[in-house]
Amino acid sequence: MSFSSAIVFPGGNLDDSQDHFLSPYPPAIPPPESLGNTLDLPPDLLTSLKTCAIRETFEETGVLLADPSSFTDAKSVAPPPLPTRDTLTPGTTFQQFLTAHNLTLPTASLHPFTCWITPLTFKRRYRTTMFLAFLPPHISTHACIPSPASTGDEILQAQWIHPRDILSAYYAHSLCKQSKSTLPSASAKQEPKLILFPPQLYLLTILSQCLTLPFPRKVLLRMADETLFGQYVIQPYVKKMVVVGEEQRKATVLGVDRPRGDAERWLLVENGKEGPERVEVMEREALNGVLEQVEKAKL
Repeated sequence: MSFSSAIVFPGGNLDDSQDHFLSPYPPAIPPPESLGNTLDLPPDLLTSLKTCAIRETFEETGVLLADPSSFTDAKSVAPPPLPTRDTLTPGTTFQQFLTAHNLTLPTASLHPFTCWITPLTFKRRYRTTMFLAFLPPHISTHACIPSPASTGDEILQAQWIHPRDILSAYYAHSLCKQSKSTLPSASAKQEPKLILFPPQLYLLTILSQCLTLPFPRKVLLRMADETLFGQYVIQPYVKKMVVVGEEQRKATVLGVDRPRGDAERWLLVENGKEGPERVEVMEREALNGVLEQVEKAKL
């Protein structure tokens, strides 16, 4: 699938030839028709998904979440530098690459952070497991970010950015698109697109809120490991079609509480020709207030 101009998290499809080597047996993958019914993943499949997440993150961003096998985390011992993205030669499997550099994968450091299932109305359906991970001290945030040429056509740009800054730029961009004022034609042609799909917008909103709290790392780890949030399985569905704003823009209210998701929030989505033009996470009570105003305006 092509998500041109969309801001996404690094990731990709499970690779049968590369992502199962930490599991004693090939994991049983649920068939597509059971996507919404299989809520809890078998441990071996979860390990393979974590391996896939680490591999894809390295391939797309150059950030390698791996540990030198001889590294003991002792403060007095500095770990050796990790290999960079350009050392992954064509034809080499991820397992071969790790073995050649004497690396191990810290899969326990990846924490499930919601799972998303494509709505039933889509012809091509996916189950995407998101993970939360923190960079260990021996990995620099200045890790090599590959150029688009070195990753084929997978990415246009990769960078570190705070969730708050993404959301600020996104909403400023969407407000500009909704403005009645017209820009000069030259400026309009140069205006960059900025697309966030509902899962990314939802998670960035949650992350942004958590990062403003004291001890954000502890808060996020508790959400992932000790509350139901990390085990959310979300298959968005249409709750209602509405018209919002003075321009009477058509929007869709998406529920994110099924089959085991967030019952306290809804998504308000305004779609355009190239995907969602604006997505907003709203608390259930706040959105109910908006819907009430819409109904009153009809009277």
